Amino acid sequence: MALKTFKPYTKSTRGTILVNKSGLWKGKPFKSLVTPKNSMKGRNNIGNITSRNRAGG
Repeated sequence: MALKTFKPYTKSTRGTILVNKSGLWKGKPFKSLVTPKNSMKGRNNIGNITSRNRAGG
């Protein structure tokens, strides 16, 4: 993975560095590496909401 730098033609391209991702795997992900992310929605091990603004909707 090489880095692509830009010449500072504008203010936004002055510090812009992009990663060349052409050498990465383009197929489907391996099923053994893909696991669902179970969110706790701000609850502790008992099930009580312990952090604010974490409703179930």
